[in-house]
Amino acid sequence: MRFLRSFATFATFAAGLLLMSLPTSAWAIGGNSGWFAPTGVWAGDNGEVIILGNGILNPDSCATSGYIVIPATMPGKDTFLSIALTAKATGKRLNFWMVGCVTSLLGQTTPYGAIIESE
Repeated sequence: MRFLRSFATFATFAAGLLLMSLPTSAWAIGGNSGWFAPTGVWAGDNGEVIILGNGILNPDSCATSGYIVIPATMPGKDTFLSIALTAKATGKRLNFWMVGCVTSLLGQTTPYGAIIESE
């Protein structure tokens, strides 16, 4: 029994250390961008995608909310770019699930889009 209590204490401690080592964006509550029409779609020389729009909600209180960033390292970034360009070209609206803030190529923290949806 004493071993089990010691192991449970160790496991709790190890889990706490793991959680504290996660990047700050993993601690973000996240939230919905609300539906918006993209007004521009940029691809930066660092590989990130920036999707501009009016009325984008900012659930994580990032420094700016006029655009959403898809980091260059995100798997599926090219799919996000394709969906955003198609929505811009056809006049459809987008909706994102955001998971925290990232510093963009433009130098401000902005919502990090993790899931994209189009009309």
